Amino acid sequence: MKLRLLVALLLVANVLMGLWQLGWLDSLLGSQSRTEREPSRVLQQVRPQAMVVTPVPKSSAPIGPVAPNAEAPAGAASGNAPSAGVSGAASAALGNASGVAANGAAQTTASPATLANCLDAGPFNLAQIEVAERSMSGVPASAWRRITTDRPAAFAVVMGPFRTVEALKTKATELERMKLKFDRITQPQADGTPTPNGSTLFVLARAQTKTAAEAALTALGVRGVRTARVATLNPASTTYRLRAEGLNESQAQALRALGTGVEGKPFTGCAAG
Repeated sequence: MKLRLLVALLLVANVLMGLWQLGWLDSLLGSQSRTEREPSRVLQQVRPQAMVVTPVPKSSAPIGPVAPNAEAPAGAASGNAPSAGVSGAASAALGNASGVAANGAAQTTASPATLANCLDAGPFNLAQIEVAERSMSGVPASAWRRITTDRPAAFAVVMGPFRTVEALKTKATELERMKLKFDRITQPQADGTPTPNGSTLFVLARAQTKTAAEAALTALGVRGVRTARVATLNPASTTYRLRAEGLNESQAQALRALGTGVEGKPFTGCAAG
């Protein structure tokens, strides 16, 4: 009973509070609620008709925060001043990049894109890279490097080559009937490069070692494959490239003209990435 009475009293109190905040009890209580609402706020304005909005003249400077040290450098209007943010060291580096052309005419200062010239040549074998490196005698040692790439051997379980087109089609149908997946490749040469107009091989499995390839061959034999064999797709090899970076325009042109000394492998622009 007491709980019901307490709930009823709280409900009545909430209703009275809401009526007072809405101003419905102002005439009864003789006072206004503290909430600010229209039209009482409008009635509190002092001479609102005296307010005049004056437009900003077009010649006035735009209003906004002024950045520190925002003064334009002397000579900026002529377009010859160095751009903001370029340090003295960077300006000196750009100045050092300028020089005199072969015909004696003065060159203009090289741009950062010109300073970032990069030339690349290759791939070479060991004998060829030694020849190519002789062409770098006029380039600072810090501006070029040898790039070595080691390629591991690649092995596979293959079938073929096939003497006739009919034999190839028959073997392909047989493998499909056995639900064996295979790839078609051209029979590679001893160095791993494709043989021109070479015969077709079916690759049933690939492996990084000869032992793994032989294990795959044994597993295929259990499934009924009888004429497959292990073949070396690519022998282990090491190749080299020659790369020169950070050259100026004159150095890049001279290096292109000089070449690598290896026929068919000139300097070209470095590939992105």
